[in-house]
Amino acid sequence: ATVGATVGAEVEIAVVVADAWQGQGIGSRLVRRLLRRASVNGARTVNMDVLGDNHRVLAMIRRLWPEAVTRTSRGSVEVSAPVEPGG
Repeated sequence: ATVGATVGAEVEIAVVVADAWQGQGIGSRLVRRLLRRASVNGARTVNMDVLGDNHRVLAMIRRLWPEAVTRTSRGSVEVSAPVEPGG
């Protein structure tokens, strides 16, 4: 899990969970930790690239960030949303 360098009020996050560990809440916990760290460092917008067939993560994003802006490009979904879900 990583947090990209904050540029202005934006940050890009990336999380990869090995297949054997998926479905156990690890990815969600990592994302929450990254968002808290980004928020403390002044980020207001989070950007993510999600594989288009990763339905579990895309459903989580729709649930947590109904206001997220998405754009599909070459099999991936580019997501831009507030760092604080729902806000």
